[in-house]
Amino acid sequence: TIIAGLFVTLFGNLFGKRIGAIIAILGIALYTVFVGADAAVVRAALMGGIGLLGRQLGRRQDGIGSLLGVALIMAYFNPMVLWDVGFQLSFAATAGLILYAQPLSDWFVRQASRITTEERAQQIAGPIGEYILFTLAAQFATMPIMMYHFGQISLVSFIANPFILPVQPAVMIIGGIALIASLIFFPLGKLLAIFALPFTTYTIRTVEFFDKFPHSIIVLGDMKLAIVLLIYAVMLIWTFASFRLK
Repeated sequence: TIIAGLFVTLFGNLFGKRIGAIIAILGIALYTVFVGADAAVVRAALMGGIGLLGRQLGRRQDGIGSLLGVALIMAYFNPMVLWDVGFQLSFAATAGLILYAQPLSDWFVRQASRITTEERAQQIAGPIGEYILFTLAAQFATMPIMMYHFGQISLVSFIANPFILPVQPAVMIIGGIALIASLIFFPLGKLLAIFALPFTTYTIRTVEFFDKFPHSIIVLGDMKLAIVLLIYAVMLIWTFASFRLK
């Protein structure tokens, strides 16, 4: 989302919306290759490309439909991707954001409106949602997968992520510019990478700091696949039942 938004804004201003969108899609594809093109990145790149294409065609993107479509495309070309942990986590996190981010934000606005005006609650919900509520939505959806693959649940991650997230756009954008520059003239890339150093250092030190918290992990041991599937079945039933009640 960060890279797509940057490319759309930059190339749209330089070449116009239509040509800019085409160049942005090509830029996303190039960035995907640069960062290794693992399953999670390819999933994100395809969804970004579909979103840009839909906007040019005047069609509103359906999040779950796009997510399932991308999963089918990736599985068609490489069926083994379904067993890739990165793909599973990326797919689940995105589904969590699509399904739960807005309801969580609406819930926060309703609660905050009890102690302040609705307009003020909407303003507060912006940063709170971006750095806390959306993280909860993604982590809620990925928790069964992490339980299965890693046999543990990190409690401190719910606290750590809001501290780490704000600097990630700077890490990605400055790091990406430095990477591209290094392919053209390596010393220039090294020079530009210096500007990303404070943000990457902050990220690493923050992770190390929260890693020292005692009792921050619940160790579960081996988790049966049947239990994970049951948890997701209950989550899906609860989710769609909640939507029907609305």
